[in-house]
Amino acid sequence: MAMLFQLELAGQTSTLAIANRYFYVLEDGSFLPIRVWPAWCEHCEKFTPAEQIFPIAEEARELCDVEYFAEHPGLIPPDRHTPIRQIPELRLRNRWRAQRVSSEKCLACGSTQVTMIWPGLEVDIPGRGKCVASFRGWADMSGPPDLYYSPEGDRLEFSLDR
Repeated sequence: MAMLFQLELAGQTSTLAIANRYFYVLEDGSFLPIRVWPAWCEHCEKFTPAEQIFPIAEEARELCDVEYFAEHPGLIPPDRHTPIRQIPELRLRNRWRAQRVSSEKCLACGSTQVTMIWPGLEVDIPGRGKCVASFRGWADMSGPPDLYYSPEGDRLEFSLDR
């Protein structure tokens, strides 16, 4: 499945589809899905998928909360989504995040000159103007191959049958 976004900048409307097909290949050979979000890439001069990297403390807090509720399921508030089955991935993500040095990168060209776009908020893109984005839904995007990146977000040029 792919997330569909509509982005408006300087009177122009663009669309961007982001499929769940991006993975870090970690030092031990394991795969970690990359959290991907729309961004403006100054190098590409367009909207592209980019890494979404949260602060170390935020990643640790998420894991701690989920592990707590896994041990105390009766305390999960009824309006809260708690991804208990994702604990192994969250632990792996925490180990990766603790070692990550680079800032977020464009997944198309590798540039760190990206401005993350948040749907519903007006985002200033330096030298370009204000961008307003909206989430437009989901689409089936079967067909494109998975893409692989180093733990620092650099594109790896190989293919795997997963």
